[in-house]
Amino acid sequence: MPDVKPSVFLPPDEVNGMTELNRDLFRKSVTIPYLIVNKKKLNSVTYALKPYFIKLMKFAPIRDIPDNDAEREVYLNPDKVQSLDDMEEKVKTTLEKAEVDKSLHFKDFDVTYEHFRVEDIFRKVLPMNGHGLSSWSIVGHIIHLNLRDEMLPFKKLIGEVLIDKHPYIKMVVNKLNTIENEFRFFQMEVIANKDDCTDTNVEVKNLNCIFRFDFAKVYWNPRLATEHERIVQMLEKNDVLYDVFSGVGPFAIPAAKKKSKVLANDLNPDSYKYLVENKKLNKVESLTAYNMDGRDFLRNTVKNDMLSEWKLLENGETVYVKKFHIAMNLPALAIEFLDVFRGWLDGHEEVLSYKLLNLPLVHCYCFVKGEFDDPKAEVVKKVEEVLQTTLEKNKIYHIQEVRHVAPNKDMFRISFYLPKSVVFSQPESKRIRSD
Repeated sequence: MPDVKPSVFLPPDEVNGMTELNRDLFRKSVTIPYLIVNKKKLNSVTYALKPYFIKLMKFAPIRDIPDNDAEREVYLNPDKVQSLDDMEEKVKTTLEKAEVDKSLHFKDFDVTYEHFRVEDIFRKVLPMNGHGLSSWSIVGHIIHLNLRDEMLPFKKLIGEVLIDKHPYIKMVVNKLNTIENEFRFFQMEVIANKDDCTDTNVEVKNLNCIFRFDFAKVYWNPRLATEHERIVQMLEKNDVLYDVFSGVGPFAIPAAKKKSKVLANDLNPDSYKYLVENKKLNKVESLTAYNMDGRDFLRNTVKNDMLSEWKLLENGETVYVKKFHIAMNLPALAIEFLDVFRGWLDGHEEVLSYKLLNLPLVHCYCFVKGEFDDPKAEVVKKVEEVLQTTLEKNKIYHIQEVRHVAPNKDMFRISFYLPKSVVFSQPESKRIRSD
């Protein structure tokens, strides 16, 4: 959260360092300026005054006046306005044309807990003005946090505030560890819940698709929504997507809805279960789901399906497929799986004579940890070490920085065409030796 100058609308100093939420301590008296505007002239001045409106939760800046139907009170931000001279000239001109009384009035109000925004509460209560609290993610009726150690004494307060300020949220959970298990979901603790809610089954919408799953048993990251859209936009109707680590289907379901052929796989049996359910829920027919190890999926299912598609294309028995895509969204490990492609098509050299041979475009995700002058070059280096070859520039379709994960840790995607020199064995002298 960015630093801001002290504001009369920040909570009082008494709440600083509070670990048990006491809503009564947030009460403070403030003096708020306001103008009296003729009701008939209200529309003409509202746009001009809007930047100066008071912005508090559950506090209407335009209010009726008891026993006065002809006029309204318009409340302004005292941080910006203490006299009409604090306004821009064009605003004062608008007020003059609307014949607004030039007198600025003041009224005292009790500002309470319900009026403060989440960010302002955390900025005042938490250490380091709330900078130690990373942003949170909303997944259905659940808010997911990843609290740093210094925030743990405040976790109960943090959870209660988030539930108070998000009426549709029923549970706040904190991630307990990094994703190190083979099924890619984190252990979590419930730090606050409404009406003793313990249900972790959620429904979310992404790319015009509906996804249902148990958030406690599968991996879902709403911060990847833009990346899901990028990949789906690359696909055309007759393309084929092989999704190696599909989860519950954030790439696969929208791609199938776009009429691309999709083979989607995940090792986690719960992810597979919800992938199948989401296929039915979204009424997509061109998706086939698998519950396999990623290497086995690539070595057998993907290779055999691609060989079949190439043969159909060569024989003119199917529509032209523009591209084959292989998505590998497991940033902690995906690059290690690229070794599958070394000699992947050995024994199938007949496809080299196919006129429509189109090697797949691989979308491989990874983390780059540390400080590098050129982190994208580091991504290429990691891929080349596993493939044991040098990627020619014309083989690299794109390198995308996906998101900042933590200090000195960023997530990238490298999209590259598999080289023939990799999928068909080459002499050792032509390879880059892996460390």
